[in-house]
Amino acid sequence: MVHQGNMTQRLVIPRCPSLDLNVGVEMQNSIKSSFWAVALISLITWSTPLCADSDDFQHWIKRQQLRALNLLYKNISAPGTAAGSVIASPSKADPNYFFHWVRDAGLVMDPLIRIFMSTNDPGIKQRIFDETHRYVQFSRKLQLTPNLSDGLGEPKFFPNGDAYNESWGRPQNDGPAIRAVSLIRFTRHLLKLGHEDYVQEYLYDSFEPSESLVKADLDFVAKQWRQKSFDIWEEVLGDQFYTRLVQRRALLEGADLALQLGDSISAKGYRQEAAKLSTIILKHWDVNRSRIIPTLSTQSGPDKSSGLDMSVILASIHALGADQFFSPSDDRMLATAARLVAAFQELYAINQASNGMGPALGRYPEDTYDGVHTGNRGNPWFLTTIAMAEFTYYAKRDFLKAGVVKITELNAPFFRWVWPSEDLQPGTEILKDSPLWEDLMDALLRFGDDFIRRVAFHINRQTGEMSEQFDQDTGFMRGAPNLTWSYAGFLTATWVRKVAEPR
Repeated sequence: MVHQGNMTQRLVIPRCPSLDLNVGVEMQNSIKSSFWAVALISLITWSTPLCADSDDFQHWIKRQQLRALNLLYKNISAPGTAAGSVIASPSKADPNYFFHWVRDAGLVMDPLIRIFMSTNDPGIKQRIFDETHRYVQFSRKLQLTPNLSDGLGEPKFFPNGDAYNESWGRPQNDGPAIRAVSLIRFTRHLLKLGHEDYVQEYLYDSFEPSESLVKADLDFVAKQWRQKSFDIWEEVLGDQFYTRLVQRRALLEGADLALQLGDSISAKGYRQEAAKLSTIILKHWDVNRSRIIPTLSTQSGPDKSSGLDMSVILASIHALGADQFFSPSDDRMLATAARLVAAFQELYAINQASNGMGPALGRYPEDTYDGVHTGNRGNPWFLTTIAMAEFTYYAKRDFLKAGVVKITELNAPFFRWVWPSEDLQPGTEILKDSPLWEDLMDALLRFGDDFIRRVAFHINRQTGEMSEQFDQDTGFMRGAPNLTWSYAGFLTATWVRKVAEPR
């Protein structure tokens, strides 16, 4: 049990008379019936006052955050699964996503951990701790379960904890890195609260070999990052930009944690491996095509002749660290993002009439997975469309911090999407006190918002449910219903948006 010491502050739910009546009633009913609604409002009030905005779009975001958190939580420790498991979707047929994917689960637990860190309400903190502890115990069991990857690179398990011993794209070495990044955040907050005994017992023990979850994941990453693995779409075997970038972040954050816990030997080793990764990752930049190549040394998988893949954008937002290595404001990332937006804008019929929305984005232009079968036409995904919004919000945050935007030959195509102004020519520097600054910052926020508006148009408007995909012609949802990653992506993107809003 987590002891809260002197933390006795109670959560205050502000009144919102300016809210649309239906929204207000829905929130009030949810607050009465759902613990997690209160947890979400705790985070909203941490980032901005709940009632500060009057715009309908702002209110919709807050309502959808509430729904997304409730729908996400239903897929954690769900009925018929082991405590601590995270199902990708409740769907058991066409497609069957009733599995615990290591990567997806790490991304899904991250929003709960952020709430755990931000709230001062002891009841909320205890409830999230209990759920995260169950996830920690379940994940440690998976680390010890024999599997066909012969290690921690096994991509998915049955939600009861049994190994999945059928043919699949394995190994997938991004999972341990993602899990480590999420739980290092959790670990640091526990240390801040004084729970070092729990950390050493379950999360980081400094032993070789380790008997703790995070240390075992970090050791795996440090030893196995050179190994080829499958991409996040589980189709292509090779050297993955996404995997390498999240592995690098895990090692750097792991080094900081190890040093904090007195494990200087591991800290040094993790930093050395991260430095080697940094050099290798640079090879993914294709200077001739002005884009980041998602997979190098490809050994198998479908055609991706365009060299474009939204996994690159996901890598940038999932691996974002203090050193800004391939961050969303990096010219190479902006150049790649511009080419992805252009490719999908032309590809899907629903993008031809924007109606104030951004283009729907899929996985990669050559995709043939329609949500049930491979060999047809791929569709836009909710999580990839949301990812471009989050990417843009992060980029704006970086520019606000820097106080300057430098237009270059590389990033100019991205800024032409954001704001097609003749003032944004390569060689131009826009400073914070420039007359153009506020216009450009507003344009960046609108560009990100347009992707969220696209998502809002295609979800179930009554329930807020999101599937994996939506049809490229009709716009109706397809694929696995209630994809947990879709909800996690929406939450993290819209939380980042608060940082990018005008002050």
